[in-house]
Amino acid sequence: MAGSRITLMVPREPLEKIIGWPDLHGRVLPRAAPMTRLLRSLIEGLYSTAGELTEAEASGVRENLLFLLRGGLTGRQNNPLEDLPISQPVRSRILDYINENLTDPLLSPQSILQRFRVSRSHLYRAFEADGGIARIIREKRLDRAYRFLLTQPGKPISFKEAAYHCGFRNGTQFNKAFRERFDMSPKDVQLIGASHVPADPIDFSYQEHISKVARSSLVQSQSEKAGHFDIETRQLVRA
Repeated sequence: MAGSRITLMVPREPLEKIIGWPDLHGRVLPRAAPMTRLLRSLIEGLYSTAGELTEAEASGVRENLLFLLRGGLTGRQNNPLEDLPISQPVRSRILDYINENLTDPLLSPQSILQRFRVSRSHLYRAFEADGGIARIIREKRLDRAYRFLLTQPGKPISFKEAAYHCGFRNGTQFNKAFRERFDMSPKDVQLIGASHVPADPIDFSYQEHISKVARSSLVQSQSEKAGHFDIETRQLVRA
């Protein structure tokens, strides 16, 4: 097939999903690499038999093709993809990945490095303004725990159970981190109840909810003090 070219079009979404990186423009696979030779053989075979494959067979071939392509792009020891900075779309996908896996205790910066095949320095740099990737995971888990406790009023839930529900391995560490973030214990939050909690957690502002609770407590305290003052005044008048 010297002098000829076969163009293979692969949908972007499944390619990004299996490789974990959107910007592959200009990438060239080493011609002599074993995975490249296997990939070439598959593409040539697909070219000659594509019209004879059933839909199920074509789907199976596509999966194998993506697998080989991933091996060719990421199988080398020095992965050039790891040298590229993290783009905004990939950053968004990493955040989505974190949100979808908060209950998994194995979710960590290391698991993200393996999933998206980026360098540690680029991952940390991309989330440096947010306090780091580890902090993002921890605070998202704590926010999830806060909302979980709000929606379980009157139920005997230990902080260990809440910790497990939100991906924490250690109940003591969870309790300490929870207090540091919200300035109250998990038990205190559960006593607040589920007032003003929307169905969609995306629309829920934890800090705003805490502010409302603080204002409510302040108003109640002032009201109680005013009541006591009024009673004392009446008693003086009667005397």
